[in-house]
Amino acid sequence: MGCKIKAAFLAAGVTGKLKFTSKEKVKSFLENDFNWSKIKKHCDHFYLFHSEDDEYIPLKRGEELARNLGVKLILIKGGNHFRALDGFTEFLQLLEKIDEELE
Repeated sequence: MGCKIKAAFLAAGVTGKLKFTSKEKVKSFLENDFNWSKIKKHCDHFYLFHSEDDEYIPLKRGEELARNLGVKLILIKGGNHFRALDGFTEFLQLLEKIDEELE
């Protein structure tokens, strides 16, 4: 049946086709269907972080992932694609959620 994990933390997560899915490794992951009920059965909690201004993953795609997993999307202001290149060097909201899971 597989193992069960306590929590999964996803930043700028997405499923489905995107404009830049030309690389075969990424394309095969993003274009396949997922068994959402099986995924949810193997993880107690999902935390989805998405930036309001992500230049690669549209907000609607993060919202779709949240719907598929049955959880709330945690919106981060000014996070872009969560890269140091964009000035995003601390992810305090992620650390808070990890701490909550450790309590």
